[in-house]
Amino acid sequence: MYDRILPDPRLTAYYGGDKGLEWTAELLEIKAKVEAECGIEFDRVLLNYYRDGNDSVSWHSDTLPKDGRHHPIASVTFGETRLFKVRPKNHVGVALLDIPLTHGSFLLMGEAMQELYEHHIPKTSRKIGARINLTFRISEAGKPVYYIS
Repeated sequence: MYDRILPDPRLTAYYGGDKGLEWTAELLEIKAKVEAECGIEFDRVLLNYYRDGNDSVSWHSDTLPKDGRHHPIASVTFGETRLFKVRPKNHVGVALLDIPLTHGSFLLMGEAMQELYEHHIPKTSRKIGARINLTFRISEAGKPVYYIS
């Protein structure tokens, strides 16, 4: 972040694609349900584990793939409800969109989402439990994937 390496404010792991961990039976089952629901094939998933209200992700848009076009991203949430905030990149004077992502919720971000909007999961001072979020993606072979084994 800002040309510095910092600890991630949540725990993450990649499965699938050329460089991710090997798919588990449970992840493949969820992947099949997501693909049936939206009609899009994904080959990679990012798992985000938010341990409590202190874990978060700051305002961002997912980076532009090397092929020069954004791909859809499908998000599935398990566990504690967290607010997913969305704002246009040109957000001066525009109200934020707050989407409560509840246990079992499914959110599909279309191709234009990353180009036109930013999103984040803010910290909360409420005493809340853990949340797991799966974001199903379409790989780019040249994009690095980092994980600690």
